[in-house]
Amino acid sequence: MHRAATELAGGDSTLTIVLAAMAVESQLAYLFMKWNRVDLTLQRNPTDADEEEWEERWRDIRSVAARFDKVFKPAYRKVLRFISVGEWRPSKARANTISVFR
Repeated sequence: MHRAATELAGGDSTLTIVLAAMAVESQLAYLFMKWNRVDLTLQRNPTDADEEEWEERWRDIRSVAARFDKVFKPAYRKVLRFISVGEWRPSKARANTISVFR
């Protein structure tokens, strides 16, 4: 994103768009892998085969909208479920943060 900002300041809006899109895409891939790793670590340590499967699943998701959904909808659902069952208490928020993602 820093390079995109530099290009925008220099007046190259086309390269800015490309660089910004690449930054968003790489961050989505990072979060997809991270949350898969976190979910699996609750059960066992991820293997190289697990990582390769996640990479293959990520490559099969073609649209940006679908990638956003794949990364953020599961976490969003878990947070909504957490709040809807009445477990949300501001004083317990820090202690309950881990249980939101189980």
